[in-house]
Amino acid sequence: MLPKDPLKIAEYRATLSRKQRGRKVSIETRQKIATTVSKNYELGLVKKRTHTNRPSGLVYNIKVVNKAWIKKGQQLSPETGFKPGHIPYNPIKPGEHRSPKTEFTSEITKGENNFQWKGDDVGYFALHSWVYRNLGKAKDCKRCGKIKKRYVWHNISGEYKRDLSDWKSVCDTCHKVEHRIMKGVL
Repeated sequence: MLPKDPLKIAEYRATLSRKQRGRKVSIETRQKIATTVSKNYELGLVKKRTHTNRPSGLVYNIKVVNKAWIKKGQQLSPETGFKPGHIPYNPIKPGEHRSPKTEFTSEITKGENNFQWKGDDVGYFALHSWVYRNLGKAKDCKRCGKIKKRYVWHNISGEYKRDLSDWKSVCDTCHKVEHRIMKGVL
């Protein structure tokens, strides 16, 4: 029911709209709501909402158009456009190469040929990424053989050399156990 106090009508309307959100209502109910809202507007009990935060309530409908903007399908001038038979500036087609001398290949700078190669004097993370690149992702546990979520590469000797036979794939649990054995805790 609509309250008789004019100050409570706005509160009632706000709560009514919250109650009606997401609910299906009949056409009669919609018409009742519309008539009460329009009556409130006519009586001046509720102000119309504007899409602005200005105190005056002014709404500006300004459309910015720059004459320099190019519209879709618009051609600036026929002299600057492509003409039939036009050869582009770079005549090389995709997948085509000019000469093998100027072409960069990763094989030239791979491994020991790279100027930043440190050999066995490499850090922990760089060595593990080298193992990952060469052996791939660790997929099973060579110690327990159980199916787990996470597998890692474990260094067998504990010397962290660049020797791929010195690495084995283990699960995370076995990796912790292996390190405890290496430290002499277990």
